[in-house]
Amino acid sequence: MRKLFLMLLLAATAAAEAQCFVSSFSSLGQLFKTTGNYALDQKFNASQADLQVLFGVNVDLYMYNDGNAPNAYAMGSSSPRYHGVVAFGTSLLASHLWNMDKGEYAVAGVLAHEFAHVLQIKKGCTLSNPGRELQADYLAGYYFGRRQYLAVGLYAFANELYALGNYDFWSPSFHGTPDQRVQAMLAGYRKRGLSVNEAYAAGIRYVNDDEGDAEQEACAECDGAGTVSESRACSSCSGYGVLACRTCSGSGGYYAYGYNAYRVYGYWWYTCPGCNGARSFRCATCSGGGTVNYTRRCAACRGTGKS
Repeated sequence: MRKLFLMLLLAATAAAEAQCFVSSFSSLGQLFKTTGNYALDQKFNASQADLQVLFGVNVDLYMYNDGNAPNAYAMGSSSPRYHGVVAFGTSLLASHLWNMDKGEYAVAGVLAHEFAHVLQIKKGCTLSNPGRELQADYLAGYYFGRRQYLAVGLYAFANELYALGNYDFWSPSFHGTPDQRVQAMLAGYRKRGLSVNEAYAAGIRYVNDDEGDAEQEACAECDGAGTVSESRACSSCSGYGVLACRTCSGSGGYYAYGYNAYRVYGYWWYTCPGCNGARSFRCATCSGGGTVNYTRRCAACRGTGKS
């Protein structure tokens, strides 16, 4: 399922012959700050904000008319406010992404790839293609792993991936074969437990195949994530899921006479105003489940994700 999902996402970023990391936008024509669709603008803005926080970059994001050459591009920015500029083609959006099932996830995937290029600009990346593109795919996979988007199954691009993939090793726009791109994203996804700087360095090692990083099997204990999710009894409610009302100590009321008091077996009973007689509340820490989930570094691989 994971591999299929990544294959679906990669179809869009392999959609055109032109490389997506460029030195000038002069050939793109007029750039726009809106897609022309309010709902799409909201999704773009949300993805942009999320990616900027995760990757630690400021990006000037635009749309442009890509006509018959659907693509998205990234380049450096001349403004001190931004680390880079990204231009997203309207044809790429309309023809290859949004008209298909769950296109919003593919939009986020393409943006993650382009924002990864901006991170490369910020860090002065010296990789050449296809290594630069594959590292961007690696970081896009890392983004999806961090956001756990792979739990959502997408089938939209399966039939298009290999038709859109580029196998021309001599083309200056070469991104890597479709299978190489899938493997790069899967490798990045498995590193979701790392910080972004650690993932960036791991991506360089991956594309350079240093120390067999690309070939070494993933840790069976953590499935290559480097972290393990576990649960424990909630310390706030001792695993019961509820907490006794502090006002009445869980009795639900008092033997006293007052407003709204009533007779119970010959005594005056006053209902607790704190819990309205319910005696307890659902624990806010565990939402009533009695357990809390947490993530720890995998002891088997010491957080490396490798066996």
